[in-house]
Amino acid sequence: MIRIIGCVLLAVLLFVPQLSRAEAITLDDKACGTRHILSVGDLLEVRLPGNPTTGYVWTVAAVPEQLRQQGASVHLSDAQRIGAGGITSFRFTVVAAGDVRLDLAYRRLWEKEIQPLKTCSIELQLALSAANEDNIPLTLSAARAQVAAEFDRLDIALGKAAGKLGKTGLTGDEARRVLAKTCEELSYAIDCSTVDIKGRLTNL
Repeated sequence: MIRIIGCVLLAVLLFVPQLSRAEAITLDDKACGTRHILSVGDLLEVRLPGNPTTGYVWTVAAVPEQLRQQGASVHLSDAQRIGAGGITSFRFTVVAAGDVRLDLAYRRLWEKEIQPLKTCSIELQLALSAANEDNIPLTLSAARAQVAAEFDRLDIALGKAAGKLGKTGLTGDEARRVLAKTCEELSYAIDCSTVDIKGRLTNL
């Protein structure tokens, strides 16, 4: 298995305690046009019915800065047969307080000048966490959520790099270009390299 060493974080991450009050909230299409209250640190999942085989997909118009999207959307088919519909899932972490609106649109991506077939807008009141009651600073709550989101982004970037290195091999100019591109995507990365199965660096 290809292992990627590197993307050394140019920071010392403080231990941030797991907040027992953080919740996972799931909303479906019935939540469109409604208002919901969440707290900093909560995980929000929005699940909307759709069928990408028709060319229509759910997209987020813009992610409010108070939310951090957890990876790309995921579509789960209702059945194994071709053309079946299913559910598209979006996941977000609440990283700051504020009143925001999450706008999603069901459209064909190449029809940018045409109104979407369906839309879904959800009003969100994002409150400061109740963690103060446990004497946990609210800033740590937000920091924990941001660190978790950044590690999710790191996992995605390393996964993409591993897939490319599986084709290029661990050495050579192409492999070095893949690693350099990965470092560019991660502002805190000092260096990226690979190791062979014996644990030896292969891209010196």
